[in-house]
Amino acid sequence: MESQTKANATSRSFLTIASSVAASAMIARTFVSTFFPRQLQTRISSSLLTLRSALSTDQTILILESEPHLFLACKTYLSSIISSCTSKFKATKHRDATTITLSLVNEQEFLDVFNGIEFRWRLLSRNNFHTVYFDGQPKRVPQKIQFFELCFHKNHKNTALNSYLRYILDESERIRAADRSLKIYTNKGCYWLLPPEELLHPATFETLAMDSELKQRIVEDLSRFSKSKEWYKEKGKPWTRSYLLYGPSGTGKSSMIAAMAKFLRLDIYDLNIKELQWNSGIKLLLLGMSSRSMLVVEDIDCFRKPSGKDGDFSLSWFLGFVDWMWASTGEDRVLVFTAKKKDRVDSVLLQPGRVDMCLPMGYCRASGFKILAWNHHEINEHWRFREIEGLLEEVKVTPAEVGEELMRSEDVDVALDSLVQFLHRKGTVESGVENGGGFSGEGNRQRTPSMGGGRGGRSFGGLRYGRRGGRGNIVPQY
Repeated sequence: MESQTKANATSRSFLTIASSVAASAMIARTFVSTFFPRQLQTRISSSLLTLRSALSTDQTILILESEPHLFLACKTYLSSIISSCTSKFKATKHRDATTITLSLVNEQEFLDVFNGIEFRWRLLSRNNFHTVYFDGQPKRVPQKIQFFELCFHKNHKNTALNSYLRYILDESERIRAADRSLKIYTNKGCYWLLPPEELLHPATFETLAMDSELKQRIVEDLSRFSKSKEWYKEKGKPWTRSYLLYGPSGTGKSSMIAAMAKFLRLDIYDLNIKELQWNSGIKLLLLGMSSRSMLVVEDIDCFRKPSGKDGDFSLSWFLGFVDWMWASTGEDRVLVFTAKKKDRVDSVLLQPGRVDMCLPMGYCRASGFKILAWNHHEINEHWRFREIEGLLEEVKVTPAEVGEELMRSEDVDVALDSLVQFLHRKGTVESGVENGGGFSGEGNRQRTPSMGGGRGGRSFGGLRYGRRGGRGNIVPQY
């Protein structure tokens, strides 16, 4: 009973003190408002805020939704790291994305550590009112605005502004590039056709049937290029790279282009020079390309000067103009030429410094066959392998032809037997041709594509089987 009485007395004393403090504050506020001019009041308030800021060890940056570039970069970056550190988050999926995106919910705090420094994030929102007119009458309408609150120790202000936020911008760009679906653009005259097609070709460097050493060379070269942005900048050179792929039809040039684009996460712009009638068309097309992109010019060994208004159009002029445009209007771009025969390519393209790498896309050999056997039947060994590998050293056959034979049956023994018979027929035909004979028969028959081995559209049939008008052919991985 006595303890209860003391508690009540203490509560009454606390309420009395609180009421006295509140009353004193009201009196002080009234006194200041009455006897101090507004300009002096502003100075006093500013001084108090400065004092409070000086006493605080934290600093805060607000990243507003009205600054979309930085706001979206922070949102993308945080979505990539919150899943393992938070118990509650929001899940969304955009139409062009390939994965589900996780993001913070309002008022939730998230801690990130960068170079040993702690940064605290919160997603907040507030209602702003803006005026709209209905039937000539103004009306205040609430609009929800989101923003990130970034808090850190004030000693790390320079790190936050110059390193941490810059890192977030670069990392968010990498995340978005890896997540979005790649596109293929084709030109009609001097304009790129819209909407573009999706790059659905399944080829990757793991599934490409080609010489393993050559494949390793191109992967290492692409990897160095993708990480050399600062090196190119320091040397004063445009961040670009160029390649020439040459070899007979069916040796995997289109599959190589698809694998390169997917490795670097670049959109493909498939340029048909025959569609161009004047020089200004090249300028419009190049200006219409995004920065992270790959320009493909196929069958450059068949290049002929277009008959148009400008008489000075030539391959030399085209290459020089591409160099000039790319040096001033973009970065992270790759130029790829294809040709059936290297010796038929204009010498201007083979001059030193014009093409960074020439890649021969040859006939199928043992290493390429093993990849195809795994792609189609998931086998690494079979008693037929030794015979097939021996025949491949003697017979000129493309990966596309080998892949076609392997798809003739789901039964491994039947498929490999079909391939052996085909290689024997092919060798007989080649021997007959070398001996001057006019051999004709099954081995020299016109081959019909299996599962979409033929080209759809103008070119690049190996790259497109998701088309604007509907689903086209499924293309095997060569």
